[in-house]
Amino acid sequence: MKHTLYYMSAAILFLSAGCAKEREIPVFASDDRAIRIVPEISAAFTKSVPTGTEQEQTAFNAGDLICLSCEDGSMLYEYSVNGWAPTDNYYLRWGDEPVTYSAYYPATEGGTTAGFTVPTSQRNIDALKQADYMTCTVENAVRGDNGELRLQFKRQMAKIIISVGEMDADGRVQAMRISSGQGITGTDISSTRIFVNPYTETPASGISGQKGTVYTAIVTPSEEQGNEALATFVYGGKEMTVLGIPRLEAGKEYSLTMDVANSTVSFADPADGDWSALIIPEGAIQVNSDAYYVKPSATGDGSGTDWDNAMDTEGFVNLLARNGEQEISDINAEILDGSTIYMAGGTYTLDERLFVEYSGYSKLVEISIKGGYAANSTGTDLTGRDTKANETVISGGGSVQLFNFGNQTDVTFDGITFADGNGDTGAISIAHGSSGKAELTLTDCTVRNCTGKDNGIIGNSNGILYLDNVTFTGNAINSRGIIKLNNGGAIALVNGCRVTGNTQADQFGYAFHVSGGHLCMNNTVITDNTGKNGAVNGSGSMCIVNSDIISDNQGGAIRCESARNLTSMLMNCIVINEMSGQNTVDMSNNSGYLTSKGYNLLGSGIHETNGAGTQFIVNSTDTRDCSMASLRLVFDESLNAFTWDGDVAGKTTADDIKTAIRTFQPEGQPSLGENFITWLESIGGFGTDICGNARNTGAMWPGAYQN
Repeated sequence: MKHTLYYMSAAILFLSAGCAKEREIPVFASDDRAIRIVPEISAAFTKSVPTGTEQEQTAFNAGDLICLSCEDGSMLYEYSVNGWAPTDNYYLRWGDEPVTYSAYYPATEGGTTAGFTVPTSQRNIDALKQADYMTCTVENAVRGDNGELRLQFKRQMAKIIISVGEMDADGRVQAMRISSGQGITGTDISSTRIFVNPYTETPASGISGQKGTVYTAIVTPSEEQGNEALATFVYGGKEMTVLGIPRLEAGKEYSLTMDVANSTVSFADPADGDWSALIIPEGAIQVNSDAYYVKPSATGDGSGTDWDNAMDTEGFVNLLARNGEQEISDINAEILDGSTIYMAGGTYTLDERLFVEYSGYSKLVEISIKGGYAANSTGTDLTGRDTKANETVISGGGSVQLFNFGNQTDVTFDGITFADGNGDTGAISIAHGSSGKAELTLTDCTVRNCTGKDNGIIGNSNGILYLDNVTFTGNAINSRGIIKLNNGGAIALVNGCRVTGNTQADQFGYAFHVSGGHLCMNNTVITDNTGKNGAVNGSGSMCIVNSDIISDNQGGAIRCESARNLTSMLMNCIVINEMSGQNTVDMSNNSGYLTSKGYNLLGSGIHETNGAGTQFIVNSTDTRDCSMASLRLVFDESLNAFTWDGDVAGKTTADDIKTAIRTFQPEGQPSLGENFITWLESIGGFGTDICGNARNTGAMWPGAYQN
């Protein structure tokens, strides 16, 4: 006979439609064989009220869940004013023989598997409840009075209390975080360290973080770890670390006081149990560097302080993720502004889109993220960098968009591959906030195999996008551009980029769609993409120099709807549409104005005017009716660029190109041409071609290549 049975809690069950009989089924409330749990807590501390009495510490709260298991299965009990009762339509009954039961608290709806992950936010009482992990085992249990099963829970966690002592007159502790193991499985405590946002009690002064502030966190037990971080906080605009984790025993509470002014930590008497030998050294509070280290799998304490304690993907996300609380957002901004994040080679898969934003902060928060470091890097060694051998991939796993960069962000990615993003904007969106600014720089990066809809693989709404030596390949969109500039506030400065092998199902700007805003492009190759109506298209402004735009699709290679006051221009480029009967330059919708500043090599099909004022003003130094064959253009797959012999009669100079760019003064952005020149000069954009070859600045070959 089964020791434990499950019964439906419905009062009556009809056996069949044709049967006049009915049979009553036992219900939990009236069944004298129902198992009624009576949980008790053996340790007085770590429950739900950090400063409460012992009675308050050992009390359960309405809505608390306990999971009870035996050989026949598991089920949840919920606490209410009427006691503990099953949450399901089934319940457990006593059998005829003794049974061993196990239980744990807190349980969650739908969860009946033992094991515990420490909650990283413990800012309020309810959050502290969820950190108070307890377990019990009752061997050979027999039925008690009224069907009672007494559960003697043992606490598996410890409680840390940090009080702020002396500090400078105007000092204030902010962004306090306390270290813990990541979780407990069975009796094994995770060696991966995380940081918990603690419960905070404000001092009599009423200002959190000043003398008398008390921070409480419930953490996993630990052995002494003298070189590991016990806590981090911000003081005087600098992130500080308290080094040295003491021995922490389950079910005990430990208190310490930080004397911030003197950079020391002292111990009060533990409420339960003795400290082991003092392991937090003098001068334990140390200033952190403005650097973080990331590997695909966390190492050491996972704090990111060096390669030996590198954070993983979750740590990287937590470091950058938007926080809706203004005070915390400002603290995060202050910590991260000017910092560099170093990433070892490997794949970092995001579970959801990472939203980075510091709205309300006083300035753009400057963050640099660099990939390509060796997986076996140690300490703070940065010599083992090879972005090809140690490819660093941030992936959406084919199901999520990668990044949204909101207000007050200035982020640079260097040597990163963005892959398998999927969303309305496939990989990255910029400046979708209602106010503020955003800047994003991609240098030596690849964007591949991402899927978007109608807002690009990179969609820029109101920010500045810098692209230098970036390859876009294997991406797929519905319409309107691999890179899309959404409105008049969006700017893209582009140099040395390759947009090849991408597909667009519909039409309009299958490489760059300038719906609004301003595109400045140099040394860039666009070819072998599928789409319609323009590799570059739009009604915003365009300044395109020294680039190859080769199309084999319906509609112009360039399709321009720019208004006259946007001063769109084209100089020293190779622009060809190889599809028979299709335009190379298409001035559409009776609204486009595009001026050649000369030395362009243009394919057949130039839509100069339609009699309604729309015009492409061809320069006398342009060469028309060119083809790839006539120019002897060859696409070199190893270089991912077109090579040729540069055999044309007329060549221009870098100075003449700069003079032409200075005339690019679109309405609303009169200094944009000059700004484009300044940026190109800072990265060597005039002195080298797309392959890194030195250009003869006194005789510039048309297009992106010069040998």
